[in-house]
Amino acid sequence: MNETTTSSRVWLITGCSSGFGMALASAVLVCGQRVIATARKPATLDELAPRYPETCRVLALDVTERARVKTAVEEAAGAFGRLDVVVNNAGYGLIGALEEFGDEQIARNFDANFFGALEVIRSALGKYATDKVRMKLASTERELAAWEHVGLPTDFIAGRLNGAPTEPLPL
Repeated sequence: MNETTTSSRVWLITGCSSGFGMALASAVLVCGQRVIATARKPATLDELAPRYPETCRVLALDVTERARVKTAVEEAAGAFGRLDVVVNNAGYGLIGALEEFGDEQIARNFDANFFGALEVIRSALGKYATDKVRMKLASTERELAAWEHVGLPTDFIAGRLNGAPTEPLPL
């Protein structure tokens, strides 16, 4: 690895199959930093990793599978020896009036957007709580939520995490 690669930050980004996750992973890689990009279907990232063979790794991850989250965080940290930035981008929105959603829809939304993000944070912090490096955490859904979007799960996480960033993190 070259000097840029060994001194760059290591990012774990969930939900990279499309949209903001894919765009963020690509932007971070273009800046010469290292990325562990996750997606429920890793084949959606088949074009990303070959373009950046030294700095990009792909992992299968469905954040609603809690046991898999823990092993994925360990695999991600092992890929480059550490994690510096964790971005919880996995999740989806429910658009409509809250009273129109069924209990199962709301439960699935909370499983992905709240409990999934929480498990990623717990796994990352639990593994690195003794490290002297301060890990940055971000929840992209909260930052990008439209008024029509039911953002309660991630709004709760972002609003309750002590020291959570309130502004976008610089690359």
